[in-house]
Amino acid sequence: MKELNQNQIDVEAFFSFALDLFCVAGTDGFFKRLNPAFEDVLGFSAAELCLSPLINFLHPDDVAETQKRISALSAGKKVLDFEVRMLCKSGDYRTFSWKAAARDSLIYASARDITEAKQIQMERDRFFTTSLDLLAISDDGGHFTRVNPVVEQILGYTPEQFCATPYLDLIHPDDVARTMTEIGAQMGGREVLKFENRYRCKDGSYKWISWKSSPIGSVMYGCGRDITAEREQRSKIEDLNQQLEEKVTVRTQELEQTARRFERVVSSNMIGIIFWIF
Repeated sequence: MKELNQNQIDVEAFFSFALDLFCVAGTDGFFKRLNPAFEDVLGFSAAELCLSPLINFLHPDDVAETQKRISALSAGKKVLDFEVRMLCKSGDYRTFSWKAAARDSLIYASARDITEAKQIQMERDRFFTTSLDLLAISDDGGHFTRVNPVVEQILGYTPEQFCATPYLDLIHPDDVARTMTEIGAQMGGREVLKFENRYRCKDGSYKWISWKSSPIGSVMYGCGRDITAEREQRSKIEDLNQQLEEKVTVRTQELEQTARRFERVVSSNMIGIIFWIF
């Protein structure tokens, strides 16, 4: 009995001092018991929270899905990692990740405040989707697992189409060996500051992409920029330089030939003058 009482004390202490939200709710939709973390995070007292149906504290857009989860709990299923927004006394909403199970018409649940984590994720996703550069995540199985929407603007594929195709199938045949070597170096932990290869567009043409990427474990994070126009301009300049060099070479040869002819003429004239004098 003494050991049982001690266990009850330990459970009560854990319930009271936990930083996460712990509660017992009825399948009637009312809270029955809440730990102090609810008041600390939401600002409402336990009495205020227990007097009103819990759906009154949910974001309107989350009510229908929450009711489905409560029905699932009533049917004996567990709920894991269910995200829902709850109203604070300040009028703001905070996002929580819930885990719950039901027993004897009661729902036992815990929740963790993930508001800041969701905000960081949203900002990261906003940057990912609005970037003008090609942002991509790839695995060690030869596929991109995520790519931002700009891939459709650059190569013509939707993100889903691009990720469904092994990336080596999209790379110009002449660039595959170099790319494989570079991937091997990355998998060994080396960061790539600049690597250029050609990717096949949906229309069959190829575009040059300049990559900067960094590995974390078996996952590679890359940023690519379309440099096709730059490469074409560079090629034109190289061709013009080559043509100029060829013209300079030809002109130099012509001048050398002219100089030699002049030397021969001068030499012949000097010999004639010498004979005439003597």
